[in-house]
Amino acid sequence: SNRLRAHHAWCRGKEAAAAAAEADPEEPEEPGVLKWSVAKKCQARWKSICPCCIDSTTLETMQPQLEAFAEHLKIGYSDMSPAVRKRKEKEAEEALAAISSGVLRKAREASIKILGDGVWDAAVAAIATYNGGDHIHAHLVLANAYGWKAWIEMNQPVYLDPKPLPPVEQFHNSLRWLREGPLAMTEEELKSALVARPLPYLTNPAKKYKSARSCAPEQWRDPKIFRELLRREPKVLALTWNCCYTDPLERDRVLGVLSSGESLHCDGECAKCWRTVTPSLMNLALDGVGV
Repeated sequence: SNRLRAHHAWCRGKEAAAAAAEADPEEPEEPGVLKWSVAKKCQARWKSICPCCIDSTTLETMQPQLEAFAEHLKIGYSDMSPAVRKRKEKEAEEALAAISSGVLRKAREASIKILGDGVWDAAVAAIATYNGGDHIHAHLVLANAYGWKAWIEMNQPVYLDPKPLPPVEQFHNSLRWLREGPLAMTEEELKSALVARPLPYLTNPAKKYKSARSCAPEQWRDPKIFRELLRREPKVLALTWNCCYTDPLERDRVLGVLSSGESLHCDGECAKCWRTVTPSLMNLALDGVGV
């Protein structure tokens, strides 16, 4: 994004040029590519000014774990971590509850009144086309992605509106890309991802895939490794930010400071930032976000 490029501009100036000069001439730095070899110099300057704001789970301290986990992903994980298994069990329970409680039926009925007849069913049919014709799964995905399930469960409050559905063609384009594009997701992989985190997969997943890989830890950017990581943790498609690669000294200029005059300790993009998620993907505890 433009904002991400702005955050990185300072670090990619003289620092990138210097790093490129020092690099192996056969492996020059790629313009615009986020590199820890460049970012760590920014982090070093920040640490020299504010050493108390550096935690123990940074890209620098986690390099051995990142390398080891990449090797596991490269050969394919046949087993699931306890966290992944627990997530899948919880998703299955929530799906069963939504079906048995009538929430999905009520969501469809409400959509007819608000969106008009046929809009919901057309979207369900589009999703089902790519998940083996499972219409119940498609109803659940649709209700979760656009807030209809939560809205029904809250007894349709007037202060909260579910999101309107996009054109049917968007579903076809997104799901076709997921099945036929570089991720080449199987039917079961796609169904699991849509239950776990539906909206990123239904809204321009090609753009999110490019953004997520571009700022993921470098060891995980290989297409095969990234695909395996996504297969285990579908949420990584929505991680399109990484404040470990931005310059902390630029935050005051770009983001301002707190009312106390203190500088921000991260970029404030935690909901979509690799920084807050990376340790947990390797079963490590996050030690703050002071970078």
